[in-house]
Amino acid sequence: MNAIELALDETLARPLTPSSRPPSVGGWLQRLVRPAQREGGQSLALARTALHRVRKPLGCTVTCDAGTLWLTFDYTQSDLVLEAGESHRCLLDSPLLIQALQASRLHID
Repeated sequence: MNAIELALDETLARPLTPSSRPPSVGGWLQRLVRPAQREGGQSLALARTALHRVRKPLGCTVTCDAGTLWLTFDYTQSDLVLEAGESHRCLLDSPLLIQALQASRLHID
């Protein structure tokens, strides 16, 4: 195991806190975060560090109603953070993993 793999393993082993949240990757991701808009769908409450997986997110809109969420797509380097009142329309079909950086409520259309 090289130093990068070791550092990655240590990073993943620690629970995330709002102060350690990752920056969004690239400026283009910031433009994908929009003010929240409500339609039908599924609402969830997540405790701090809880995870939720969306298998096929293409076309879904994830809205952070309260708290802070970290969204990451499998097989890509597309990560972003949503604060309360923000939403993201998924343009990728890679599985999506959502982690609550603090107690959060979210809505998936």
